[in-house]
Amino acid sequence: MSPSPVYTIGNAKVARVLDYEICETASFTFTDLLPDWGAEHEPLLAGLPATLSPDGAWIILSIHSWIVWIDGKIVLIDTGAGNGKKRPFAPYFDQLTTSYLARLQALGGGTPEAVDYVLHTHLHVDHVGWNTRLVDGHWIAIFPNARHVFSAKEYDFFRDPANANARHHTSLQAQQDSVTPIVDAGLADMISIDVAK
Repeated sequence: MSPSPVYTIGNAKVARVLDYEICETASFTFTDLLPDWGAEHEPLLAGLPATLSPDGAWIILSIHSWIVWIDGKIVLIDTGAGNGKKRPFAPYFDQLTTSYLARLQALGGGTPEAVDYVLHTHLHVDHVGWNTRLVDGHWIAIFPNARHVFSAKEYDFFRDPANANARHHTSLQAQQDSVTPIVDAGLADMISIDVAK
């Protein structure tokens, strides 16, 4: 697999770092992800051929990060699903083995130690997995010199026992092995997010 193209936006350079793709029989139909999907929505697909299986029956989901080089800093936006994580309620994320870190280095991302910031758009399972790896029975930071930035409100949501239900089971597992260890290591900067209404 060849490295993703690098785009220039102002004084930043940006590239996609693929973790992996969920496709075809391991993927989802439109109604799996969008329960109200109907024939009236079909015209929306015209500009999205890369998101569909060849027969158009399945949505192909790309699990990836974005790497941004700006002002001498390396910023990673989201960290994919990660390797070796137990996800029994989401088999498409269970015990993965991908070449994500090699792809990051091939793009010029350097070693994990070179990353300055990890920005999480949100804390779902497919956005936090490469935060940590298991070493001697403990989840440790893969990007040990990076400040990990994410929403304090969302972090609190997943810590609230009232939200520990079947719908959030996999994301709760991800908090335990991929987010809480970052907080415990003192690498997290939780921020307040203003949501436009």
